Amino acid sequence: MVKRCCRFVVAVLFALSCCICIAFADTVEPSSSQDVIYFEDGSYLEIEIVVSPVSPLSSIKEAEKIYTYKTFSGENIVSYTLFGRFEYDGTTSESVYVDYRAAIYKSGWDLEHHDEGFAGNKVSGTATFSGPNDASKTIIGSISCDKDGRIS
Repeated sequence: MVKRCCRFVVAVLFALSCCICIAFADTVEPSSSQDVIYFEDGSYLEIEIVVSPVSPLSSIKEAEKIYTYKTFSGENIVSYTLFGRFEYDGTTSESVYVDYRAAIYKSGWDLEHHDEGFAGNKVSGTATFSGPNDASKTIIGSISCDKDGRIS
């Protein structure tokens, strides 16, 4: 009887420790990286990739690529954010969801057109903004995920 009771207690403690590990595993911090493309007039496009693993035990990753068009002095004009969700297993990867968000920071600018899609291991999107004095800026973006969950 004592032997059975000890086994039961050990089993319960083991189960509880597994639950605690899984609960803490869900608190994974997103990672990010940044790049900049400069244009002849001094304006530039700031590109930030933010990757959010659903959990370290999951084979699903979510990523967003934020494209912010800025004046030469660093003032935000417009931004286009592309969202993607990917599933991977070490052999293949697949995009399963895409979405977008657009923001206008400077008056006189407007979102004229946008188009998003996904196929294979890639999500892609295009946004065209129009501004004052016939100004126009088209942002073309994509996010890919390889078989090991690496986002680019």
